[in-house]
Amino acid sequence: MNPDEAPIRMHGGHDEETLVRRLLRSLDKAKRLAVMQACGWEDESSISQVISGRAGIKLEQLDALLGVLGLSIQEDEYMDYLRKGNTIGANCCRASASLGYCRAR
Repeated sequence: MNPDEAPIRMHGGHDEETLVRRLLRSLDKAKRLAVMQACGWEDESSISQVISGRAGIKLEQLDALLGVLGLSIQEDEYMDYLRKGNTIGANCCRASASLGYCRAR
């Protein structure tokens, strides 16, 4: 099963649903507090302002926010590498055992 995929920002509009915006909306009280502490925000209105697009997230806060949300940023090349490796491993018993590729049958 693949994890949820949604762009951080799709077309530059503030009204579009993104993965981060959706996760911020769904936070329980404890997670909201963790986000506020990680980002150095003093009250919950900061989260609401980010969700509504009236405020942004500073680059210095981005890693902390993503960490609390359980997200990480990966390069497309790395994800392509994983996808190719998973395909080979899932379809080839020899490749999985580091014995080269299976021949087409």
